[in-house]
Amino acid sequence: KPAGYKTYWLSNQSPLGIWDNFITVLAKKADVCSFFNVSGSSSTEAGFKKSDDICLIEPLKKALNDTTPFKLIIVHLMGSHGQYHLRYPSSFQKFNYGKDKKNQTIAQYDNSILYTDFVLDSIFTILERIPLQKNNPSALLYFSDHGENVYDKLDFVGHDYADTLPYSIVEIPFVLWMSKQYQEANPDMTKLMAKNVHSPYMTDDLFHSLISLMQVKSPVLDSSRSIFTS
Repeated sequence: KPAGYKTYWLSNQSPLGIWDNFITVLAKKADVCSFFNVSGSSSTEAGFKKSDDICLIEPLKKALNDTTPFKLIIVHLMGSHGQYHLRYPSSFQKFNYGKDKKNQTIAQYDNSILYTDFVLDSIFTILERIPLQKNNPSALLYFSDHGENVYDKLDFVGHDYADTLPYSIVEIPFVLWMSKQYQEANPDMTKLMAKNVHSPYMTDDLFHSLISLMQVKSPVLDSSRSIFTS
């Protein structure tokens, strides 16, 4: 915000819960803060109720259409949090691996990932059109805060662990999309991304990466911890 960005927090996760209360304190510092999953009195209750991530598309369009020249928009998806069968509409029930509980759970998880792909593709499509209309450079960074162990290692499902931490919980998707205008204005960034596409990275350093991606000048930026600087 001090760098001149209007900030948005659009969330399909609950604002209340043991893991959520502090996040909500941070979220409410945004200029526009909206929660769309308020059917439960805690994140635990909300996890057992339907709230498809597509509900964030219209609020995102509204934010993008705001005439403010500089915007940082956080879109907080529900993604594939537990109770996978509640994370997608029935039209995305494409996978079915068998009738036993294990295979059903794996299929439900895969369906939830398929739906997340659809939601992300919808967002990419919107971004591809709006910058062309307004000639504003834009970039989207998508990542997950954690993965899910779905019988990948040990005989359990979720992201809790004891003694052994499966790779599937800590190895997460990390996707950067840049508009044509952004790439043209930042050719060195485009070359750097091609070079670093397979580089190891930890989201502990996201702070430094974000402010360099947004081209914010700050004495607290440590370029050695940013994936977007050489």
